[in-house]
Amino acid sequence: MAKQSSFLNFTGNIGKLTFYKNKDGYQVREKGGVSKERIMTDPKYARTRENMAEFAEAAKTVKLLKDSIRPALISAADSKLFARLQRAMVRVVKSDDVNSRGQRKVVEGNWNLLRGIQLNKSASLRSTLRANINLDNGSDAFSVTIPAFNPADLLVSPAGSTDFRMFLVGGAIAVGTDLHTSVRVDTGLLPQYGTTDPITLSIEKADLPYMHRLFVLGIEFVQMVNGDEATLHSSSYNAAAIVETEKV
Repeated sequence: MAKQSSFLNFTGNIGKLTFYKNKDGYQVREKGGVSKERIMTDPKYARTRENMAEFAEAAKTVKLLKDSIRPALISAADSKLFARLQRAMVRVVKSDDVNSRGQRKVVEGNWNLLRGIQLNKSASLRSTLRANINLDNGSDAFSVTIPAFNPADLLVSPAGSTDFRMFLVGGAIAVGTDLHTSVRVDTGLLPQYGTTDPITLSIEKADLPYMHRLFVLGIEFVQMVNGDEATLHSSSYNAAAIVETEKV
């Protein structure tokens, strides 16, 4: 049995390795009790070491990615998001067609494989907001426009909510560093009755200076009580999704 010593600790399986947590902290073992030293040196376990290296590459990037879109996670993310992002990021690493197995990197992978990931598995953006959503990935800005719509017809909202807010978060990271930045814009509160005005949300790309960018569109519901706003952190209704990615 060996102890995980990386600053990134996780549970689950990679090949023949099992990563788990007990009273002594985060541990790693191989079925049959093979030692960490053998895993790290024996040619027989070369493929395992390659898998471990690429899994770690993905995990480091996911941590940075989550930091860059944190303004979207506060009200519209579930507890399994890291695992879903990790699986997707491993696919990004494996899409690197430049480096050899075990040395493949996020920077050479297909960043667009992250598009469409839902931050809250219980509520997809498209099933929560059924209005037309138009995306414009321009050279200087990324914009979302939604024509006027009646929330009573096209919005799936939780019991007790009176208003909602649309938001757009742009995140950018410098892979391999700790550098990241984020920008959030939102509509302000919109009533769930009557017809909305057309909605436009836009983020200037100059405010996202790092190479890997992604944009998250989301919706959160609130209840107004005597003029005070109470955010409904509803795991069943607040929704957000990665709607665009780009590598510059």
